[in-house]
Amino acid sequence: MKNLFYLAILTFLFSCAGKAPSGETQRIISLAPNITEILFSLGVQGQIVGVSDYCNFPVGAKEKESIGGLFNPNLEKITALKPDLILATESYKNLAEKLGKDRFRIVLLPEKTVDDIYLTIDSIGVLTGTSLKAKKMVSDIRDSLDFYRSKSMDITPEAILVLGRDAGTTRNIGISGPGAFINELWVWTGGRNSFPDLDSPFVQINREDLLHADPEIIIEFKSNKNWGLSEVELNKEEWGDLQVPAVKNNTIFVITGNHFLIPGPRMYLLAKEYHKILEQYHIRMLE
Repeated sequence: MKNLFYLAILTFLFSCAGKAPSGETQRIISLAPNITEILFSLGVQGQIVGVSDYCNFPVGAKEKESIGGLFNPNLEKITALKPDLILATESYKNLAEKLGKDRFRIVLLPEKTVDDIYLTIDSIGVLTGTSLKAKKMVSDIRDSLDFYRSKSMDITPEAILVLGRDAGTTRNIGISGPGAFINELWVWTGGRNSFPDLDSPFVQINREDLLHADPEIIIEFKSNKNWGLSEVELNKEEWGDLQVPAVKNNTIFVITGNHFLIPGPRMYLLAKEYHKILEQYHIRMLE
């Protein structure tokens, strides 16, 4: 019932009056990659009339009309597409208020935590009349995550999860903390966060903070990179002047590909990647 309650509130705030159609053919605009991926996975891609610039998976998403991005939405194109449902994440709140005033029906969906992702899938299922498929999708994801949790080893190394930093340096390091699904999955598979007491899912730290945390592992996400081994090794070398266990033991790992950061049906792939990292860490500690 939680998902229905959540949808009722958002529809009241950001939609025009009238009951939302359920199971009927709709003209849907998706403003986020994870939402587009969920719609395709539920088999309702034929109802999608527009997507954001960042929606590039699956391949069919690239064939949909683009309406811009978070900071440059094309309102004229959105209007011309005549959507009867616009789906977006909570980061689109300001745009939602503007579109709501134009009597568009728009629903904002959560995306930060693993439970948020489950709720979003279930909610889209309700909105598109595909609840059974949505519940099956959530069940399959849970099973996949449980599989990697069951394979966790008797080690719980601390890591920092790096989302960005000043190019070529170890300054202004953006990291993930509690409240973000990428951190939840790391803990789920057996790791610990070097900054467990952060009050925000995403924060910026400096070199001194990192040295004090003394991480055993550094995991850096390079979402828009398609690197080979040589580029990965060069990236690791940029951490070389830090006297922390992750550098001393060569337990720095780089995860490339933007799909690992998309809070959608493929998040189990990140759990799989984390499991590989823990296996490699275990091997190196035995050397």
